[in-house]
Amino acid sequence: MLRLKNLGVLLSILIVISCTIVKDSDITSLDQFNKLVLKSIEIDQNAQAGNSTTLAVLKYDSSVSRISASTGAHVSRVKAFSLPALGNHKMKLKSGVNVATEIDIGYRDNGSLNACFIFQGDSAIESYRFYYNTSNQLIKVVTILNPIDGKARTYQAKDTIIYPVGVATYPSTITRKSPVDATLNGTFTLSACASCSTPNFINVQLSSSNYQINFNSGNCNDSGQNIYNCGGVNNTSFGGNQSNGNTQLNFQSNVTFNKTLETTITSQNATDTYYFHPIMILKDAVPQGGFYFWFYSIDWFQTTSATNTNDDIVKIKFNYAQ
Repeated sequence: MLRLKNLGVLLSILIVISCTIVKDSDITSLDQFNKLVLKSIEIDQNAQAGNSTTLAVLKYDSSVSRISASTGAHVSRVKAFSLPALGNHKMKLKSGVNVATEIDIGYRDNGSLNACFIFQGDSAIESYRFYYNTSNQLIKVVTILNPIDGKARTYQAKDTIIYPVGVATYPSTITRKSPVDATLNGTFTLSACASCSTPNFINVQLSSSNYQINFNSGNCNDSGQNIYNCGGVNNTSFGGNQSNGNTQLNFQSNVTFNKTLETTITSQNATDTYYFHPIMILKDAVPQGGFYFWFYSIDWFQTTSATNTNDDIVKIKFNYAQ
């Protein structure tokens, strides 16, 4: 499921599953770590609106052999997690559902993410499908939100990802089309720091809104080997509810053997809302998933004020066990 690119720093692994603790001293190789299974995902919310801990536990992890009806790819593995209601604090489901759900995840033969569905009962209220080119680059993401059976979809969008000619670690443009909401149509243009040895920042622009992703390369918990691990997002637009250049979001991911053990999201206004996107928990299963985590963070984070009144924190913890 997850691929090794950089070893980084071997951080402490505190994994509690049925009172079993796996310590970093127990893990001495990538092979040992790959034998660990993701058993649960904790979402800890600490905000002015209230504190909560939500535990999504593994329901099943099965080997399958089938062709996806949506993407046409061969799916060889399926996982499912039960997710309790997230509450009304910082993190919510974009479909508006606030009850217990199930997250179903399908993986291709090479371990890349094929699709993710969120079910309420037997109804798929959210679906996300991922498409790749022959070089295994992500080239399209189709998102559909339909929380009420028999009613019109509340959100539907196709994001087409275009890369520059030649070797590229980030796209040049992402175009969005929606058959149900014309206001979603548009083109995100992306440009990196031309004078940097690594892309320490990337500008993302859609219409009048311009965002800057600032990578804190060298200041992350991986010896600076992964430029996507930490940093912040600025909205550099002016007027209305824009932040006038103030940092809106800060991210920090703690990793071992390139598997994410914890992601910390800090926002600076109590009224901001972070909508759940599968790349938040599955970015290690998407090529260049760290970058797309940042992009969809900009896209799905609802900022409602420029006032920096607090530091609301959401931590997503990944618990592995043997």
